[in-house]
Amino acid sequence: IEDAKTAEELTNLGIYYIEKPDYENALKCFAKIIQTVDPHDGTAYYNLACIYSLMKDTQKALRCLEGAVAFGYDDVEFMEKDADLDNVRNEDGYKAVVEALKNAPAKQ
Repeated sequence: IEDAKTAEELTNLGIYYIEKPDYENALKCFAKIIQTVDPHDGTAYYNLACIYSLMKDTQKALRCLEGAVAFGYDDVEFMEKDADLDNVRNEDGYKAVVEALKNAPAKQ
């Protein structure tokens, strides 16, 4: 993780750790993107939401999902199919995020 510098390198490494699964190191990868590369990286927040969901930490997952959307993540179709979010799918916070994305004006 120390050698990875770019968002792309850290994302690839983070996904590797998610699939392993090694959630602690995956969290470190995506947190490093936010801390050192781009504090407004919506995809990094989305991936953190997925990891926290897999860890069954519902509140952190929902906070990160809200952050993802606040920083531009808008792939609601993928979100609704992503098995990593299954643990939060029935939560009111998840439903609110999906509803907000579905009702958002289309991007130009």
